[in-house]
Amino acid sequence: MGVNFWVALFCLYLFGSIIPNLAVSVRRLHDQGSSGWNLLWGVVPVFGTIWLLILFCTEGESKENKYGLNPKEGKKDVNVT
Repeated sequence: MGVNFWVALFCLYLFGSIIPNLAVSVRRLHDQGSSGWNLLWGVVPVFGTIWLLILFCTEGESKENKYGLNPKEGKKDVNVT
């Protein structure tokens, strides 16, 4: 097992995790009522990374927004017996 094997394995992991990471990030931004396009701030070298960190750590909206219900509240019409 040479170095090329580990590089290839890492590349497979990297490419396999891009879509799920983007989906989770967009969902987090939607929880706050922000657009998923705010992820493009990450392209700005220093400011973008700090801004995204602030956005990801900010509490989401406690009410329903244009992207859907608050995920912390759960579904209101489910009856647990």
